[in-house]
Formats: sequence, structure tokens, C-alpha cells
Amino acid sequence: NLPANTRIDARAARWIHAADSAFRIAGGPNVCVEGGEIIGHYALSTSWEEMHNTYAFMIRGGLNYSLSEIRVHNYGDGVYIGDDNNDHFTVRGAYLSQIRDDAFQNDHGKPGVVEDCLIDGAYVGFSDQKYTAASENSVWEIRDTLLRLQVYEQTYIPGKSGHGWFWKWDDTGLKLVMHGNIFYAEAPSIHDTHKLSPSKIVSCKKPDGSPDNIIVWGGDGPYPRPEELETGCFTLTTDRAVWGEAVANWKL
Repeated sequence: NLPANTRIDARAARWIHAADSAFRIAGGPNVCVEGGEIIGHYALSTSWEEMHNTYAFMIRGGLNYSLSEIRVHNYGDGVYIGDDNNDHFTVRGAYLSQIRDDAFQNDHGKPGVVEDCLIDGAYVGFSDQKYTAASENSVWEIRDTLLRLQVYEQTYIPGKSGHGWFWKWDDTGLKLVMHGNIFYAEAPSIHDTHKLSPSKIVSCKKPDGSPDNIIVWGGDGPYPRPEELETGCFTLTTDRAVWGEAVANWKL
């Protein structure tokens, strides 16, 4: 029940294994949160089922909510967008690592912006699947963001190590705008259903028509999702230094 236009300065705040749901905001419109570090102490042997029920930052309701400069390590979902009136959220400058489920869980199809974020080790990057159908013209903008997938032993599929994929979408998912992003993987997805839906892409190219996003493939053999490259959204490289240099520059 935060009043409209609330500003929360969490730059000096740190929560160490505080709760399975550590930080939740809801209420009136135009709430802004700056800073905040949430660190989980969940062992890597913790089951996926348990991790699936942990959330670092949750936007539970409110128009035009903003999270900036947040830090999350070792949780199930990094940022969860709830099923209430959460349209037009913005997450900027976030640093997420060892995310055991979705870095950004937006399965209720809320329009928003993720910009200038570093996601260094996630099971899934961006999710809009299974729950509420997105409005026809709702768009999720992902800009200037770095995303690396990480192999985990405990996964949705018992006894099978691995990870999902950069995107987890379905036919009722949001439309996508993607510019200036770098996506890095060293292994194929263990989920055939974790795919990018080309029909959802609104914009992903530079003004000259060339791809405005990069995929770094660090695994063996050819890139496992060639259909993604057919969208014209991505330049594919096997040069891992592209990822390393981008992360170093982001941390400057």
C-alpha cells in the first residue's frame, strides 16, 4: 500500500538470506526504488522445486514502477512481475547472478523495459509463459543488456543438469523490442519449449537493417537454434572474448 510517487533509497541496504520472498512493492503509481542488494545462501544442491518458490525483487502491483541499480545473487527468480496492475515497469542497471530459475519472470504479460542490465548466470533469461495472456499491443523492451546462461545440476527435469534458454515464450506472450543486447550460452537448452517466437518481434535491427543484437556461442558444434538467426535479429559469434569484454565494460 505504498502512496503514489514513493521514493525508496536502498543504496545502503543489504539483505542476506532474509526470506524466500525478500523485497516486495505495491500500491500507488510511480514508485521508484534505487539500490538494494539481496543475497541468497541456497546450496547448489537445493532442488529446483524449492528454488522455484524464491523471489528476490517482486513488483506486486502499481503503474510505472521503477527498479534501478539493484543487485541479486543466488535466488530462483531475480525480478518477478506480478499479475496486478503492473504496466510500464522499468528495471535499469540491475546486476543478477546465479539465478536458478527466471532472471525476469513476467508470465502475466506486463509491458515494461529492461535496460543496461547484467545477468551473469541464469537458468532462463526472460519469461512470459503459461499464465495471463498479454494485451494485443503490449511490448517488452530489452535494451543494452548482457545475459549468460548457466548450467545447473538441479533443474526442472529431475536428474538432468543444464539450463533453459534466453527466452521462454508462448503464443499469448508479449511482443518484443530488442536492441544492443548480448546473449551467451555454452550448452543447448534442455527444454525444447523454451523458444523465441519470431511473430512476437517488433524491432531488433539497426537502421541499416543489420542485426542489433549478438549471440555468443561457446559450446561444441554448430549453434543449436539456427531458426533464431533467421529472424535477422542476431549476429552469431564463437569469440568468447566478446562476452568477457562486454562484462568488463559494464562493470566499469
